[in-house]
Amino acid sequence: SGDVRGGKRGDRSMIDWIKYDPAAPSPSYFTVGQLISVLALLFAFSQLTKPIIKFRVRVHRVPLGMLYALGITSIASVFLAMGLPFIPGPALPFISYPVFWEALAGIIFVTIGIYLVYAITRRPVFNRKNAKSYLDECASILATGSQDDLSDLAKEINASIESVFKYSRFYRPNTNRTSDISVSVLSLWSDVELCKQIATRSPFTALRAFREASKPNNGYA
Repeated sequence: SGDVRGGKRGDRSMIDWIKYDPAAPSPSYFTVGQLISVLALLFAFSQLTKPIIKFRVRVHRVPLGMLYALGITSIASVFLAMGLPFIPGPALPFISYPVFWEALAGIIFVTIGIYLVYAITRRPVFNRKNAKSYLDECASILATGSQDDLSDLAKEINASIESVFKYSRFYRPNTNRTSDISVSVLSLWSDVELCKQIATRSPFTALRAFREASKPNNGYA
């Protein structure tokens, strides 16, 4: 064995010195079995997700197409890592190492997870960009939601009351799309069953709505 000097052993590079053999890699960090487990958990989560979580995902306009593409990339990376040891020929730096693709798949899945957690834990606030989706998702919960879903919505809209009332003050029929939608949102919020939930389950939402409605120049509201 040669001496190690400056990260080398003889005339071999550092990569050669650590003796990483792509055909006989060190223990896998992200295996196919783990991938299947992650996908099963994601599927179960998607089926058990409450309507209010779907409300947040859709109103935040989470780019599901991009997330699906990243997910497919990570899945392909795991299978590529699994097949690399069976590919003959000289190993190229990094891209021939299964651990590189395993790490890439892991990073992608972690990134997707962090992004989704961030999206589903923040209450969306009504604004110009999400006005239409906010209206649609409120209508969806009112149309099909249970009393528990309406209770969740009663708490959820608290974050948007000030914004919805602000836009409604500029209401002029068919002149400003966001102000028109804000008036429609207020009409939805006047639903009898939702008002019952606001009064009994979310008094802070009721107080905030009364405070905004009592302000001068509150337009349509």
